[in-house]
Amino acid sequence: MEDMRVPLEDRVFRLETQMTEVKHDLGEVKDRTKNAHHRIDETNTAIKELREDMNLQLSKINSKVENIGINLANKDRSDRKWRKVTIIIGVLAIVSFVGLFIRNSEVMKVIGEMAVKVGVGVASTI
Repeated sequence: MEDMRVPLEDRVFRLETQMTEVKHDLGEVKDRTKNAHHRIDETNTAIKELREDMNLQLSKINSKVENIGINLANKDRSDRKWRKVTIIIGVLAIVSFVGLFIRNSEVMKVIGEMAVKVGVGVASTI
């Protein structure tokens, strides 16, 4: 009943004031909603880029893992070649060391010819 005693203009003014506040609050809610959607879109874009980057890195790792066998086989081949070269050089070193003690010119000549042949073989292998 008290509301009936308040003049109509005051009630209309109070109602208009409340509606202005409601519109202001509604505008803030809309702005916050738009900002939230914008942030969600940015986050989704960042997550998508991160996933693409991770997939790229995983594919690189997978290709490296797949190539381990091939790389080990190539390394084994080169190791065998260098092992042969090392053995041949060692044999030449032993023969030359023994050759220091041989005074016979005929034997030294044969050893020298063998060393030249082995040297040519090593050069062609390398």
